[in-house]
Amino acid sequence: QPPLLTKMVEAVYLADSKGGEEGKKDTTFLARALPILDAEYDFWMSSKNGRLVSVPVPGTRESVRLNRYFSKDNTPRPESYREDIDTIGKKGGGGGGGKTIAREIRAAAESGWDFSSRWMMQEGRSKNYSMTTLATTQIVPIDLNAFLYSMEKTLSDLHAEVATASAPKALYYMEQARQRKNAIFRIMAFPLDTDFKEKEKN
Repeated sequence: QPPLLTKMVEAVYLADSKGGEEGKKDTTFLARALPILDAEYDFWMSSKNGRLVSVPVPGTRESVRLNRYFSKDNTPRPESYREDIDTIGKKGGGGGGGKTIAREIRAAAESGWDFSSRWMMQEGRSKNYSMTTLATTQIVPIDLNAFLYSMEKTLSDLHAEVATASAPKALYYMEQARQRKNAIFRIMAFPLDTDFKEKEKN
């Protein structure tokens, strides 16, 4: 699912602060929550799970790091096993093509969005979209990276609440947010998804 836990924790923290004693903030709650939020951020930024990708900057030899939805699993989803088996069959069975489409289905499901042409490539002369043309892992979604930018800004603020604004983690997340903002503006000049393999905006 999209990385929204940090904003939820912030909302609870701010609500408790307003409802409690005047000027008193529950930094104990925040101190307990922050390791979990840091771990979620590390999950998205790990180079090992496929969600962090290098995106070439058009017209340059440079690249920037942004995120995508991904899944290491290439099997049918347990909750939609029959539907996925049907789609895999249309793609060509359990071989390489079937495993690829299973991964694309899982990645699209991770986004929280309904299956739609947003995640699909056009197929054949008819230029039709279908579940067998899902290409979720090739797309760098603008909203996912906006969520992560917000997460980085919020984590910087929350770490500053329990320590100081110059605390190492507060500064780290502030710098991560700055880099992501720069990357978004360089790659996504308009609020569009980017196909980082085809170098096209969708």
